[in-house]
Amino acid sequence: MTNCPIKSLLTLSLVTLVTGCGASDLGPSGTVEGKLLLNGNPVMGGKITFVGNKGFGGWSKIGSDGTFKLINGNGRPAIPTGDYQVMFGPLPLKPMSTPSDEDLIKNPERSKQPEGDTKAFPKIFRAQATSPLRATVNEGSNELTIKAMTR
Repeated sequence: MTNCPIKSLLTLSLVTLVTGCGASDLGPSGTVEGKLLLNGNPVMGGKITFVGNKGFGGWSKIGSDGTFKLINGNGRPAIPTGDYQVMFGPLPLKPMSTPSDEDLIKNPERSKQPEGDTKAFPKIFRAQATSPLRATVNEGSNELTIKAMTR
């Protein structure tokens, strides 16, 4: 009976290894890659986000040719199947060169700059409240073309 805790620990370790340590938490899932077009032209740069009725689904940087490949909140390429609202916009602000404390007091915005041309992303597509874009993710591999139109 002295080796019983060791046997239990080994069994638990084996079960965790076989089940993939939370890999099945998503339920049915799919991978998503594709192309984002604005008025028929590839969107160059920025980020695309998928939000479902259960919350965040996935996001990706948009390549210079409009291509994207979603990852979920854990950095994995699968998101749950279902219907999603799609938004896209500039990447978040990123730090510039480190300004002095005195410069920051005079000009707080000096510490950040947008990555990419923010004018290239119509405001309607940037927020969940306003984006009309929708997509459905099916189990397995999904290749989507998201077509955003402003005219």
